[in-house]
Amino acid sequence: MQLVSESEPVLGVRVWEARQDGRLCSVYWPAKWSPGINTAACEPEGSLRVDDHMVPESGCVCGLHGYSDINTRDLAFYDRPHVVVGTIAAWGRIEPALNGFRAEKAKLLAIGEATGSCLERRASVRYGVPLVPMAELAGFSRQHANPATLAQQMHGAVILVVDCGPAVTSCLDDLKTGLHQLVRRAHNRRIDLVVCGQGSFVAPLCGAEHERERQLGVAIDQLVPDCEGPALARGMERARGRVLWSHRRWSIDVVLVALRPPDVETTEELFRARRDGVRVIALSPTPKGKWDCRLGEHVPIRPTEPGSVAEALRDVAGKLETRDDQRPTDWTRRRVMRPNHPILRIILGG
Repeated sequence: MQLVSESEPVLGVRVWEARQDGRLCSVYWPAKWSPGINTAACEPEGSLRVDDHMVPESGCVCGLHGYSDINTRDLAFYDRPHVVVGTIAAWGRIEPALNGFRAEKAKLLAIGEATGSCLERRASVRYGVPLVPMAELAGFSRQHANPATLAQQMHGAVILVVDCGPAVTSCLDDLKTGLHQLVRRAHNRRIDLVVCGQGSFVAPLCGAEHERERQLGVAIDQLVPDCEGPALARGMERARGRVLWSHRRWSIDVVLVALRPPDVETTEELFRARRDGVRVIALSPTPKGKWDCRLGEHVPIRPTEPGSVAEALRDVAGKLETRDDQRPTDWTRRRVMRPNHPILRIILGG
């Protein structure tokens, strides 16, 4: 928990469900946003704790929620009707959350003009705040609040999809070495491991971050060749599930380690992941013909050559370590392939 002064508030992004009169309501709780300063309270119906406690508090979900990056919003919101995007200035008790924060006090700064709908205009008038084009929303809001206070603690996620089919026999030690190096260099990223062999499964990692890192190292050490594998398409499908329903954030990299060129089904899953706005890095032997850039970045490997896989994974670790838009203080906008929702197209500058 941090205490933030009202004179130096934290900048956050929120989404609301707008009523026809312009009133903004929470998308999760039956709570309405008020003009001016809003003060959080812990309602018994939605509380995870029965004892009296300060608001917000760890171990509960109370507080005024805000995302720390303009790209870090729950994907499920995009297809919901009557959605309004805006920025808030928050202060008082601030509790870091998975991809943002929960605050004691906050006020609305601006409404993002995404679709030009009447609901956005009505909300702007009702709450007495500017209606700002989405491309200018971050710059405008930074004049009134500081996005750096908590955003530096928030990092993106990496999902490793690893082929453990028969081809891994010849380069298993090489693969493990490269994966360990990647995990060490991307230590500030949340990493999940999807193992593809006869089937595919997500390595069960839980607990605090240091405990998850230890479990991830053990899972890598326990990788073994599977004579029936690989099931890369199923593994990519599981990775996309982690993106959409577990992490729920934009700053995600999917790294596919495929010891043979992706087949048609895997290629389709790669395309879907890219369409969802995820950066995909595929390490695989060079396929016949030219690599389709719509499937993401391609890092060629030669599994039969000693050190090739480990070297490629070291290169990928550098990409993950230095990625610019993992720093929410910049509020960078990413481009994705064929964004379907009008709000998404405008936010991402597509």
